[in-house]
Amino acid sequence: MHKTQGRGTHYVGDVGAIKAQGHPAGTGVVIGSYRDYLDKAEEMGADALNVPKSRYDFFNNAGEFETLNRAYLNANAFLNQDFYMSNAPEGVAQSTGYWIELQHLKDLGISPKYAPGVFCKWPQ
Repeated sequence: MHKTQGRGTHYVGDVGAIKAQGHPAGTGVVIGSYRDYLDKAEEMGADALNVPKSRYDFFNNAGEFETLNRAYLNANAFLNQDFYMSNAPEGVAQSTGYWIELQHLKDLGISPKYAPGVFCKWPQ
């Protein structure tokens, strides 16, 4: 795990990936349920895909948001980033973007780690 120092967020490029200002490359990418993964990425000083609503609507209406998301994951996999889950994956519905991200990373041979403070929920 890479040490990071979160210093706020800003947009990088037109896609809207957030990064902690001044953090070194290779500090990881957070995936998960909406809002949770953005909050965890900011807390960790890691990257996360954060597309402004207008761009999300554009790609989603064109049926291409999944393509954008996969391209983001592929680019970060190519850069050998670590991937972290902001939520436990148990019970994630197959229709969600989080499930699609988990499956795509699995297809790439990547097993994301739990982000700090995220734990597996064991059956009672």
